[in-house]
Amino acid sequence: MNTAMKETAVERLGSIRNELAVALIQQDWEKISVLDLDCRMLVDLAMAEAVEKGEEQLLRANLESLLELYALAVNTCKKHRDEAGAELGNLNRARQNAKVYQLFG
Repeated sequence: MNTAMKETAVERLGSIRNELAVALIQQDWEKISVLDLDCRMLVDLAMAEAVEKGEEQLLRANLESLLELYALAVNTCKKHRDEAGAELGNLNRARQNAKVYQLFG
């Protein structure tokens, strides 16, 4: 039997968090987007299940851990965005310099 089927929704959130952490380290943005959707769909179910099974503390720990990971992911994305923006700026300046050189060359 598949291990994921034995996991509660709360435990599955923890598993998704671990998978997200690995994907973030590997900068696998496609996998992150898929796991993000899985996580978002699972939160409501996990909340209901946690109340039913008395797993509120585990849910809280998993959600806090996910929140920290999402903050790290956002900061990483901002860093990459800024680096890409700087590189585009450099390319634009180089292109403009090449045009000036062609005018006088």
